Amino acid sequence: MSIPTQTALPEPLMHTQSWLMTYCPYTLQNGYNRWALWRLALEGHREEISDLFRYIIAHASSACDREYVWFLRGICRFDSGLLVELSEECFRVLDRRAVTNPHGHRRNPAFERLLVEEMMSDDVLRYMQYVTQPSYALLRVLAVKYRREADAIALRGLPNGTLVGPRILADNKSAYNHIAWCTSSVRTTVQS
Repeated sequence: MSIPTQTALPEPLMHTQSWLMTYCPYTLQNGYNRWALWRLALEGHREEISDLFRYIIAHASSACDREYVWFLRGICRFDSGLLVELSEECFRVLDRRAVTNPHGHRRNPAFERLLVEEMMSDDVLRYMQYVTQPSYALLRVLAVKYRREADAIALRGLPNGTLVGPRILADNKSAYNHIAWCTSSVRTTVQS
């Protein structure tokens, strides 16, 4: 049985994966046994396991890879050094994806989970260049530090002139009603 990741692993990490599967089997229902992972980490295998999980997080492309953030958190603390290192590796992989497949899939669900759970607003802003339709959770984290940018990204799909005059987004019910009216009128015009 192998880890349900769509990522091809380099040879040393394949060895770590098969060794890990021997001592801590992976089940689709429960993932890894958290206590078995912790025991292996305490026995001196923390670096090997965390290297494997960091690689999977950095190269993630499917939603099932999000759980590796939780597994990594289970065996080591997320200090600022580890977060910066992992974030930079994720951005390097995203850059490579953008070059090799400019119109293809660039989302990294595991990295998105990390950004949201660790409230990394600066990195969320940087991540926005890779996604066209960010999740609400990403926009909320972005708005903590960059409110105007979050509003602009949330509204970039709206027609020009949707927000004119005194209408601003910050808790303004009339602005949201105007957005709803504009988008419904655009749909009505397109359907007719």
